[in-house]
Amino acid sequence: MPDLPLDFSAISQLYCARAYQLSCVKGIDSSSPATDFGGAVHKFVEARGLGDTRSAIVICSELSTKYKAPLDKLIMCAVKIDLVYKFGPPLLDTQSTPLIEYKFSIPYREMDGYNIILCGTIDRIEYRNNCLVFPDWKTTACTGAALERAMSEYANSFQLPFYLYIIHKYLSKFLPPDLEKAALSLNMSGIYRYICHSFNPVDIRESSEIYLSPEDILYIEELIDYCIPKMISIHKRNTLCPPEGSIYKMCPKCNFRDLCAIRNHDRLIDTINKQPTRKYDPTNFR
Repeated sequence: MPDLPLDFSAISQLYCARAYQLSCVKGIDSSSPATDFGGAVHKFVEARGLGDTRSAIVICSELSTKYKAPLDKLIMCAVKIDLVYKFGPPLLDTQSTPLIEYKFSIPYREMDGYNIILCGTIDRIEYRNNCLVFPDWKTTACTGAALERAMSEYANSFQLPFYLYIIHKYLSKFLPPDLEKAALSLNMSGIYRYICHSFNPVDIRESSEIYLSPEDILYIEELIDYCIPKMISIHKRNTLCPPEGSIYKMCPKCNFRDLCAIRNHDRLIDTINKQPTRKYDPTNFR
């Protein structure tokens, strides 16, 4: 019985059956220079969180090569992060795994011949004032009204509630006693940290804290169960899905929009078949 990974990125692709099919079924890489740059910044934060004390220039030089990210911009972000945040030793789970870039893979249920696996990567878990805090890093080139819109969209995003739910429901048993108690009692919050690299100097903004209520847990489980049948139906489909995102005006935000702009069906299929692919495996991304 094959595994069907269900992570936040997969769920977020379900606004369009074709986008999900191309990314999560066919395995076409939907990354872009913007997402690659974000990956480089995440890796810098991970390095600092794990105790790498080398200069920002040295770390960024390595990351710039790996992620093909602009070195000067990456260094500016890294220096700003070092100025704003002082990373102490990371929290550890009961297996002594640092709670930084913390990967999870949890069997959820079987359905229609698939093992549904809840999975993903949590940027970081902190503990202060008897509360677990989940900071999630975002990089953005937006400024002004566009930045305000982007931050507003994340305020309603499913991502942090999904992570809080996973820790509360499944991963609390892997935490030491104080952290386990906080997770089980819902003494948790998530926060987005936006690295605004179009500002000079680079600016960092934090969202208000996002909490999880008992009612939210029920909603999250409903949303997960709502998504699964659609995911399975797309996996079982043998033909190209329609560009569903066009109904919701989502195409400008989609990294597959250039493919969908090909109106000749045979040429579209031929172009899709020529794209490099990799197995969709969220636990090995970034």
